[in-house]
Amino acid sequence: MHELPRKRAATDAVDVMNEADRLDALHAYGILDTASEVGFDDIVRLATRLCDTPVALISLVDADRQWFKARVGFEPCETPIEQSVCKHVFGQHDLLVISDLTLDVRTRSNPLVLDDPHLRFYAGAPLVTPKGLVLGTICVIDHVARPGGLTDVQADDLRALARQIMTLLEMRQLIASRDDMLLDAESHRKKSEHEHLELSAMFEQTPSFMALLKGPNHVFKLVNPAYCRLVGNRQLIGKSVAEALPDAAEQGYMNLLDEAYRSGRSFTQTGARYAIQADPHSPVDERFVDFVCQPTRNEKGIVTGIFVEVRMSQSMSAKPDARRLLPISASSCAICLMPMTSQALPQSAWPKPSAAAVSVLERSIWSTKRSRFRWIGAAPLASAWSDPTTSDHSAPMLRI
Repeated sequence: MHELPRKRAATDAVDVMNEADRLDALHAYGILDTASEVGFDDIVRLATRLCDTPVALISLVDADRQWFKARVGFEPCETPIEQSVCKHVFGQHDLLVISDLTLDVRTRSNPLVLDDPHLRFYAGAPLVTPKGLVLGTICVIDHVARPGGLTDVQADDLRALARQIMTLLEMRQLIASRDDMLLDAESHRKKSEHEHLELSAMFEQTPSFMALLKGPNHVFKLVNPAYCRLVGNRQLIGKSVAEALPDAAEQGYMNLLDEAYRSGRSFTQTGARYAIQADPHSPVDERFVDFVCQPTRNEKGIVTGIFVEVRMSQSMSAKPDARRLLPISASSCAICLMPMTSQALPQSAWPKPSAAAVSVLERSIWSTKRSRFRWIGAAPLASAWSDPTTSDHSAPMLRI
């Protein structure tokens, strides 16, 4: 049998860039130095029977060694790259058959050929990735030369086993990727759960009054204990603001929520008056608060609710004067309030209030029904804050 022409060694078979890609692909499979697996062991046993050889190996060629994932009839689990016959498969994508290793220039000086175990015959099918990179071979080896090599059937069987090995490697890689994704998902779940617990603790313990409203009717979905205490520990979850807090609705806060939900813009107010009356027989509890209404959105950017945060206002004194008791309005007149015990000025002495002024006053908890003040009239802005000494019946004027 004539000697085959010399082919390039592994480090010469491909350029440096392709060799780096090949090694990256090999390492990406995560197969090197792993324990034996039945699927691969079965393939080498089949290879010895199909090709009638005493030795069969699944050889993976690393940078400085060849490592055997499965082996029959060969004791070492790896050999130095200098002793590798499989490396000569690189540069071709079909079988490499060497009938007599002692006659081939590439292998005749190999220690495994010259010394124990005195290898003589070699046939290897390359393990080719979907990207065309060769990871190694499945090879069959004999201790006697085989001038006839493999039969066509045996050669086809060896190619089929090589494809089966690559299928196992791909499946193994997919399973490893799935396991990594599951681990990542579990890690993210635990992190998210931890963050949720932290946020829940902050939500529960913060001194600010917080609530999450859902839908255009502003139904309470979440409230923290501080918010419950602010509104007299009423039952809120599952109820709309109008249903659960009619006093808030009466004071015009529903209009603010409606506008924030409709426009999608946040709304901030400082020093706003909020009067609470737990029931018709309870006294009115006056508060001055700073609050933010922040619309919440779904993944499509559509407003689905409003997050409300309320704090006790630091901008108001403990006993606010009458000028801060009513919400500010764009009306161009002034409201005059007087104690019920004082003598009212004649109605004819004051011009009739505008509709806007009356509307604001009717919404206020400081109406004639719920306070010791009553409406006595309105005056033009020019005289709204005149010297109180000019009249025995003067009262604080509120611009609205």
